[in-house]
Amino acid sequence: MTQPFGLWLRSVREEAGVSLRSLARQIKRSPSYLSSVERGLHVPPPPEVQALLADALGVPKREMTLRGYEGRIDPSLQQAVRGHPNQDHLVRLLEVTKAMTRDELKTFADKARRAS
Repeated sequence: MTQPFGLWLRSVREEAGVSLRSLARQIKRSPSYLSSVERGLHVPPPPEVQALLADALGVPKREMTLRGYEGRIDPSLQQAVRGHPNQDHLVRLLEVTKAMTRDELKTFADKARRAS
């Protein structure tokens, strides 16, 4: 079982020797918000905040993004993305499509099938 995003984030932060307040300042969020993410009281932050976290903690952005999706996407899809040679493109696709409605996703998938 994979560690929940918040616990993983806390362990990465602590291993990097970065205080919660310092990290919160770097990502322009309140310490209470960051603490609530680490404690699992908030869903993982949006991609733009994940990118700031990744930069501040020296974690690859794709790893931060995939961790942020854990628990919200099917584990087999996560495994496929992790093992794909164009992983960065697939992660970007996940970021773009997560805001789409079900109908928009269906239209997108239909167009992709026709194009291939």
